[in-house]
Amino acid sequence: MCMSDMLSEKLAKFHGLVLSASSDLGKVFGKGMSRAQIAKSVRLTGIGLPESHFPLFERFNGQKQSGLPVLPCPHRKWGGLKMCSLSLMEEWRDALIGSEWMYQNCGIGRELSSSERVRSEFWSPSWLPIAAGETLFRKERRAVNTELFLDFEPAVGGSRGQVVYQEVERVVSADKISPENCTRTVIADSIVDYFEGLISMMELGRIGFQGGKGIAWR
Repeated sequence: MCMSDMLSEKLAKFHGLVLSASSDLGKVFGKGMSRAQIAKSVRLTGIGLPESHFPLFERFNGQKQSGLPVLPCPHRKWGGLKMCSLSLMEEWRDALIGSEWMYQNCGIGRELSSSERVRSEFWSPSWLPIAAGETLFRKERRAVNTELFLDFEPAVGGSRGQVVYQEVERVVSADKISPENCTRTVIADSIVDYFEGLISMMELGRIGFQGGKGIAWR
């Protein structure tokens, strides 16, 4: 089975589990696109999404950003992440992934915490975001932006198309937002592996619908 078919299968399973957990979450998913529509959008934007990953937007096209998160935070019991649509993938690539936006608006240094699997670059057009979220710690006056992105230009020890989890910690004040820390961690060798692991945790009952948190760790 090719990667495109495997991804379609995993997304169908994931979608079904989300709907089983809460029928209301079915309303947050965007209407899926045809393969021809995806191909045209990718061609016009030059975003560089491989055809093998088109299923990400076929069954459903991201989610409404006003809805509850459908992806849990990978490493912590924080707020979840909201999946992006194909149009937001291009927008978020230059903004929410953090690098270019942070550099232009926050003056963060170019040396970012990374690993041997992820290039220690400030930003790359080959990093394509698939989900993002934010957790606020009001008493501590700080916030953490969380993102998942596909890395199509990994470091020597990485895998092309690996899924990277990024955390950007910010100190929030009345007049500015100052980045404190940025970390990037590979959480799956491929998008298929990512959804396979997520499905496994959902079937084991470790991840599920958590009311106002959406899909999250239990």
